[in-house]
Order: sequence, then C-alpha cells, then structure tokens
Amino acid sequence: MVVGLLVAAVVASWSPEAVVQEYILSNYPWPQVKVNTIYIDQVLPEAPPVEVSVLKGLPGTSTFILTFADGTRKQYIAQVEAFDKVLVSGRAISKGETVEPEDIQEAVINVKDIPVGAITDEEHIVGKAAKYAIPMNKAFTVKILESPEVIKRGQFVDIIYETNAVKMVLKGKAKEGGAIGQSIRVMNLSSKKYISATVVDGGTVSVNGQQ
Repeated sequence: MVVGLLVAAVVASWSPEAVVQEYILSNYPWPQVKVNTIYIDQVLPEAPPVEVSVLKGLPGTSTFILTFADGTRKQYIAQVEAFDKVLVSGRAISKGETVEPEDIQEAVINVKDIPVGAITDEEHIVGKAAKYAIPMNKAFTVKILESPEVIKRGQFVDIIYETNAVKMVLKGKAKEGGAIGQSIRVMNLSSKKYISATVVDGGTVSVNGQQ
C-alpha cells in the first residue's frame, strides 16, 4: 500500500477529485492524471483529509481511503487515467532511414496506450535505423529500430585475421550488409572462400583463428 500525507489549509469546501489528483501527482511518476468520481460517502468533513492511501487499482478503477484529522475514514472510488511522456516520430520515416534528433518529438499519452518496449531516452534513438516504415506520431520502440548498416552487401572490405601468433589483413567482399558488432558472411578474395566475420567499422571486419 502506498501512503502519502497531504498538507492543506482548512477550507470551507474541498474537492475529493482534486485532493486525490494532487496525491497521485505527488507520489507517482505520471505528469498528468484525470480523476472521475465513481463513489464517495455523501457526508464529508468540512476540512480536507490529512492522509490518502491507495487500497487497490491505479490506474483504472481505483479505491482510496481518505483519513481526516478526527480519525474519520472515508472510502473513495474513482476512475483514474494516467498519462506519461513518450518519444514519437515527428515525421514519416522510411525503412532503413537513420533517425536524426529533429525527427523526434515528445508526446503525452495514456499509460495504457504506451507500447511495450517504448524508448524514453533520445540517445537510444538517434543514429538508429528504421527496421520498418515508421508513420508520423508513432512511439519509438526497440522493435522498430536497429543499428544502421555500415557495410553494404557487395562492398569490398579489409579482413583482419588474428591468431595468437599472427595478424594478417586480407582483402574481402561482403556477401551481406551489417551493423557494427554484427556477424556477416564475407568472401576471402584470395581463397574465394566465404567466412563469418564481425563488423568493426565501415570498411573492416575481423575473424579469429578458429575459421
């Protein structure tokens, strides 16, 4: 159970919705919430509660306990909608296109609509490539972004071949494209054999002595 104390001046009248909304904003990470009353005892003390606690729910149909200065406790049930910030596409982005800072916008949406894997840090978006076509105002998620290819299919590359005793640089040709750190198939132009190599940068791949 989450319990929070409210500091409020004694007033002639008060709003349960406003009190609960203030409590949620003070104790939960959401920047916006909406509170719509479903049920509350009809007879309420003149002064607002000194304590609010969550019995169940939040967000959605939620039950709160309002405790007043004289020890009176009232049950309050409300429909609570919570909203949070997400990063969305500021324009339509084509498949394979790299995302730039100006392509990212901030939006506030209902937390129930935030997709699984939503990315909240802009640094994890900028420089990534669209795995699929991304429409405008689409939340960025880990499923729709990938590291961009730095080596393209058919590109000539340097193959760094290392063992404990030997280091050689051979010429090769990429059979497939790949991002830094990915394993791709390349042809050793000397032997005409295909090997698996790890992408180092835009012109270099590396293999170990096991191949």
